[in-house]
Amino acid sequence: MFLTADTVRSFAVQRNRELSFAYLKENGELLSIAASSGLLLEPAALEHYRSFYDDALNTCEFFPQYFRFILAIVMDLEDLGYQGTTGEKICDYVVSQGYLDYETSDTRRLEILTLLARRRPEGDIEREYREKLIESIDKFISKPDHFIKFNKPLFYELTHFIFFLTNYGQNTIPLKNPPIECLTNVGILALLDDDVDLLAEICICFKFLGEKPPVFWEKYVENALSEITTSFDASVTSALNSATDEYHAYFMMNWLLALRKLPTFTENFNGRPPYFSLPEKEPSVLPILSDALYKTQIAKTMSPEQCSATLLTLSPSNKTLLSDALASTPQTAMLLFKYSQGVFNEKTLSIFTH
Repeated sequence: MFLTADTVRSFAVQRNRELSFAYLKENGELLSIAASSGLLLEPAALEHYRSFYDDALNTCEFFPQYFRFILAIVMDLEDLGYQGTTGEKICDYVVSQGYLDYETSDTRRLEILTLLARRRPEGDIEREYREKLIESIDKFISKPDHFIKFNKPLFYELTHFIFFLTNYGQNTIPLKNPPIECLTNVGILALLDDDVDLLAEICICFKFLGEKPPVFWEKYVENALSEITTSFDASVTSALNSATDEYHAYFMMNWLLALRKLPTFTENFNGRPPYFSLPEKEPSVLPILSDALYKTQIAKTMSPEQCSATLLTLSPSNKTLLSDALASTPQTAMLLFKYSQGVFNEKTLSIFTH
């Protein structure tokens, strides 16, 4: 499968000014998708990054705050066909500058370690950092019940840890505690919240761990991709200019399709800057249940029986979604029981089981 020159041009040339944060973020993600899922770039597509690659080391020295993005793009380009040792040189520069010591985020440190390991042997400092990080992440995922309340920043920490620990599916994950239960909890919540961006990332994590996500989750993401509308508004060139641009969801959905060896990035942009939007929908299952639980457990304006009856007032589409979520994995019923502190029990949920 190929990533066409048309698709690449729209992100490498049209949507953002080169070296802007949005440019680095979007193109870094696009190239990671290609390099990690076996997509080949058409020769003309690769040429859109030639000047960026040639100047990358100097750019990294001038914009040290962006070195993670620059290094990742450079190494992906080399893995996708560029001839050169710029990635190795930037790795040496990062180590010489001691950039690991400047980071306070475990996620960023792990990303840096993963990048460095792609081009150079691990030194004593990197090895010490990695051992501490793995111990910290093991503790982070050791209590899956921490992932039964919706907390999007926490959830993305989890997915990014899996991305970097496995080097996007290339390595075996070096953890004592298996992360699947945590990931499954997050996937259930993403599904009930109709958050296809996060759900796609969770499915990708399953793939990187060598596991198969629930069939319904993959199908849900695939169907959601068909609902994305692509328009071409020159006044909105990136997600930084519009909070409603769903380019990231578009990327994650296509990444999952690429890992499943299905056709990806099939739209024809004709060199124009695309703008992506998802259809507006009614409130999904999760916020409705969350509101009812708040009224029951905090505001005390609703009884547990009335809260349970909320399930019966769901719209037909939300009832179907809840039913499909329960059928997709047995863990859904247990999560809802814990999430509701027993209000949504086996009896109340039984009317939604197939």
